[in-house]
Amino acid sequence: MQLGEKLKNIPRSAGVYLYKDGAGKIIYIGGGNDQGDRRPTNAVEVLDTTVASPAWRFTDPMAFRRRQHNATLLADGSVLVTGGT
Repeated sequence: MQLGEKLKNIPRSAGVYLYKDGAGKIIYIGGGNDQGDRRPTNAVEVLDTTVASPAWRFTDPMAFRRRQHNATLLADGSVLVTGGT
């Protein structure tokens, strides 16, 4: 399966996508609104594009809800999220 096909169901809101590593992991951080709620979300999802059937999976959430923020991949592999609402 081509990468474009794997990514066709990417969430689309005011969150941040971050290409995590050369192994093909993509992280989606925060953004949008929780269903039925006007607040941003603190959800974090990971997509591993190297597996036969890639699927978004939730991982540990951020401490604070954010949308329209920035994410930076640090040298140790952790992610720094700043700004947003």
